[in-house]
Amino acid sequence: LHYVYTPQMVVDGSGEGVGSEPDKIAPLLDAARQQSRPRPTLSVEKHGDGFHIHIGAGEARSAATVWLVGLDRRDETNVLRGENEGTTATDFQVVRSFKSVGSWHGQPLDLDVSASAATGDELALLLQLDGNGPILTAATLAAPVAGFAQQETMPAANGTVKSVHGAWSIICDTPPGAQTEQ
Repeated sequence: LHYVYTPQMVVDGSGEGVGSEPDKIAPLLDAARQQSRPRPTLSVEKHGDGFHIHIGAGEARSAATVWLVGLDRRDETNVLRGENEGTTATDFQVVRSFKSVGSWHGQPLDLDVSASAATGDELALLLQLDGNGPILTAATLAAPVAGFAQQETMPAANGTVKSVHGAWSIICDTPPGAQTEQ
């Protein structure tokens, strides 16, 4: 992708579209499912003052980057300008840190990472082909950073389910003050 815009959905590292347009996103999801690529096991667990990451063996056509992503489950922002001025925007899975912590070449890989490497309520790991290609596998760990409260459940999504694709759903709503569905 050459630039970022919102609302955006990126599928398989290369296909893109507006998330509220399921007729454009559904074919991208279907095409991604047809791709044959390694799917190594990936796990992360709290270990002392940090995290232990394990990636299993698999066929690697090229190197894959191990990304450590710190995120907040929920964030509220007072909107000061624009069509939503005076409202509160609620965002979910807000990325707070994004850091490369290793490279996988097909052999089993174990990494120990300091808790200070991630910021947020939750930790996500991504194994991404060629550093910016398709995601091969992913894992999450709730409340990775000491001092952050762990929420027991993810807030329920509100809105209209536009389409369902296996474990994924495209859900759109109209936030207070917005003119159109997002």
